[in-house]
Amino acid sequence: MKTMETAALVPPLGTSVPVTEALPTPTARFRLQFTDDRRTKELRWVLFASTQRGAIGKLIFTLEKNGTAHVKSVVVNKEFRGLGLARVLYLATLATLEEKQVKALYLEAEEDSKRYGKLVGLYRGWGFAEMPDAKVLFLYNGNDSLRKVPMVSVFQKSTFFPIRPKESTWFCMMTLQTQDGTCLVAGEDGDIEVCPKSYGCMWQTLLGAMGEVFLRSVHGKFLCVEEDGTILADRRLNSTWETFQVVPHHAENTGGVALRTFHGGYLCIDPVEKRVEVTDHPVPWDGGEIMSLVCNKTDSHPLFARIMRKYQTTAFVNSQVAKYGDLQHARMSIPEACKCVMELTGDSEREKSWVIKYMLATAAAVKQDGHPDWLQLAVFVRALGMIFLCWTDDDNAVLRSISAQEWMTKNSTWVVGERIPNSIQFPELNELNLDHCNCEKSGGNTASHCGLDNVLLPWTPDEYLHRVLSVNKTSLPAEALDAVRFWSLKTWHEQDNYDEFCAPQDMDTKEWICSLGKIACVPDAVVQKISVNDELPYYMQLAEKYLPESLQW
Repeated sequence: MKTMETAALVPPLGTSVPVTEALPTPTARFRLQFTDDRRTKELRWVLFASTQRGAIGKLIFTLEKNGTAHVKSVVVNKEFRGLGLARVLYLATLATLEEKQVKALYLEAEEDSKRYGKLVGLYRGWGFAEMPDAKVLFLYNGNDSLRKVPMVSVFQKSTFFPIRPKESTWFCMMTLQTQDGTCLVAGEDGDIEVCPKSYGCMWQTLLGAMGEVFLRSVHGKFLCVEEDGTILADRRLNSTWETFQVVPHHAENTGGVALRTFHGGYLCIDPVEKRVEVTDHPVPWDGGEIMSLVCNKTDSHPLFARIMRKYQTTAFVNSQVAKYGDLQHARMSIPEACKCVMELTGDSEREKSWVIKYMLATAAAVKQDGHPDWLQLAVFVRALGMIFLCWTDDDNAVLRSISAQEWMTKNSTWVVGERIPNSIQFPELNELNLDHCNCEKSGGNTASHCGLDNVLLPWTPDEYLHRVLSVNKTSLPAEALDAVRFWSLKTWHEQDNYDEFCAPQDMDTKEWICSLGKIACVPDAVVQKISVNDELPYYMQLAEKYLPESLQW
């Protein structure tokens, strides 16, 4: 059985998120692989994408006599062109050429008549030049023609060679830009400009294990923020000052992510002054067009809503039930569970913990309204459903990007496997949900008047805790479990959807749960005034009354 030490190994809830979650979907991730074919004497850097099987690009070269090498082929699949991936392959090749002590690299730029000068211009940007007095070969096929232009890049002592890429590291390609389309671009000397979209605007974004990213320019150098706030892209290696932690942007009426520097500031683009800078407060970046992050995007959506809408499908929920439904991860008492949730949210002092204060404040509101003690307890323990987030894996780790405040106060759910109602907040995000899109075409599969006990709801702390309380031998009445499970189903009890799935008893439940949600909607100012030491003993007594000494989680 797993221990609670698992929670301490990862960032607290709502403090880290993969940058790809802010980008438009589907977002391809890439990785590189090197091969050395001894039979053909060909060396290859091969490019793979997360969205399909097989290689999507490659650069093939051979080592020749006199310390030279020759590029035989540079290929990127058509659907992945324009992202700067050929340049990424070339940077990887340069690293290998340095290892092999190669002094010059040759290639032939093959251009058809429709693109004369385009490929030659690209290779010039890579440092190649046409070979003087070399013969340009022309091939003709009807009205079409092809020319091969011999080119060479001679390496000097001053030539910059990038670091060899790690084959286990995934990356994505993206631009960093403003709402009007001006982009962050690095010069070869490392200076940063904000200018119209051009060659060099794509950044190779290396994805770290804990949500951090490293931004590498087309010149193979990493973006760095120094202690005094100076911003340059001149570092060969990515280490500390080159790290940007991607954190969800939780402010009201904004979405996306913020890019926190190693020194604690936040990267942003000043759209008026046209410069990149570091601020003391989080500045939102959100997905724009394909493969772009837009600073201060005006029509952004909360990241937690996007994550919920995208991931909570029938297949995902069933996989979570299979993962957590047997309650074999830990055995804990309620006090131990409270401590665990504090650790999840990064709180070290019980008296200052937001989540503990929220549990007490909402339960106190229900108590003051005259509801029975078993309902007070159900409301109090509701936040303990977040405990399943101690044991996330690659399939559901994105749920940790949602903060405790968002889980407890902002989340709104729906019946999974059915069309998501337009009355839900941010209905424009519904198209991210595969089940919703399928139901728009062919309808859902939920039986009429089957009863809400039999519908599938998103996998949330509420759904998990409902299972914990159902499986463990508690003396709580069924209404207490309903209060937990349907708390976030606001599309039903606040917006009057899903009556077609309700059994007769559900209509009574709907009325009082709607009322309960309004009673327990406590302002944050009230939450902060709660005295944990004064209020907590009462609810611990209720836990002893209705719950076993320890529960399976």
